[in-house]
Amino acid sequence: MTGSVSPVAPSRPQVAFDPAVLSGEPCILGRRIPVRMVAEMVWNENVDEAMDMWGLSREEVLVACWFVGATGIMTIHAESGEQEGTGNAYKLNLSSEEWRERWNAWANRYAASLWLSDYDAVPDPPFNLP
Repeated sequence: MTGSVSPVAPSRPQVAFDPAVLSGEPCILGRRIPVRMVAEMVWNENVDEAMDMWGLSREEVLVACWFVGATGIMTIHAESGEQEGTGNAYKLNLSSEEWRERWNAWANRYAASLWLSDYDAVPDPPFNLP
């Protein structure tokens, strides 16, 4: 026995902050996928697209979106249709404040279900309606 402990995979998806991974940007634990990018994909497309894009489980997508909704880390400017700091343009039908309110309400409403890993009780987060 060497005395070292091998890392154990988490029993449920988690958000991690590691300065050695993408300069500490919040990511899905064990992956180099920023939660912000997952939320952007859900906002502009839907949960299934985010799952397909990165090979994520629905649970990982929901936890990433919950984190973004609970913290409000993603800023969207409805006037320019550009997400702050990225240069990525999107067609938006909600103001930045309306976006935050909808995602925060979703995150608050389903936080207990996510905490208890009752993912079937959690609907998909709000997304941008055309």
